[in-house]
This record gives sequence, C-alpha cells and structure tokens, in this order.
Amino acid sequence: MPLDRQLFPRDIASSVAKFLEQKGLTAKQASVRYSIDQTTAENIRKGVCGLGTLLKIVLTEGRDLWESLGDEIYGETLDAYEERRLQKIMEEAADAQERLVRLRARREAMDARADHALSALDRTDVDGGGREHG
Repeated sequence: MPLDRQLFPRDIASSVAKFLEQKGLTAKQASVRYSIDQTTAENIRKGVCGLGTLLKIVLTEGRDLWESLGDEIYGETLDAYEERRLQKIMEEAADAQERLVRLRARREAMDARADHALSALDRTDVDGGGREHG
C-alpha cells in the first residue's frame, strides 16, 4: 500500500509494528488475532497500517494499544502525562489562592479606608459649628 494512502504518519504505524513485536506476534499470529489477511499483517510489521486495520487491532487490544502508542508518540507514559497534568493544575490552583488572598487583603484595606473616610465626614458634619450639613 503506497504511503500517500496511509491515514497515519509512519511514526504511528511504526509504533503499531513495535507493539506487535513487543507482544511477540508473528505476521501469521497477527492475521488470526486481528482477523486480517497475512499480507496486511506483514505490512503492519513493516510499519504500514491503515485505519481499518488499526480499528481491528484497537478492538482486540483496547487500552494496552493506546497506552503503547501514547508512550511511543509522546515519549512519556500515560501515568507520567497525568502526573504532569495534575501537577500543573495544582500549581495553577496555588497561584489562584495567592491571588485571592491578595485581592481580599486589598478589598479589606479599601473598606477600612472607606470606613475611615465616612467617619471623618461624620465628625466634620458634627464639628462644623455644631450643626449638621444637609
């Protein structure tokens, strides 16, 4: 099958081939396991894989295949990715908490200045000749 007809770039197809190799599957065993013809199985082992074939492999292998592909394509395991993602969320949450503390402190300071200004106005109204301004 020519490469221009392949749905996936060579690195993904090569990753599928590596997955089969890690499982120790020969082309003949893969053809039986995934219900594909032997020529297609041989092509997979060479790093050539179309969508229909990949779907058959996914349906058989499930999450093991996706994790293997992710490890190969992204260079990290699913667990490492999830740890990195959660660490980023925790750092963002800590930053948000710090901003919230600063905003609350600023609001309290503004409220205190406003209370002080109102008190000063009240004293001015009373002290300004003993009569209130209205």
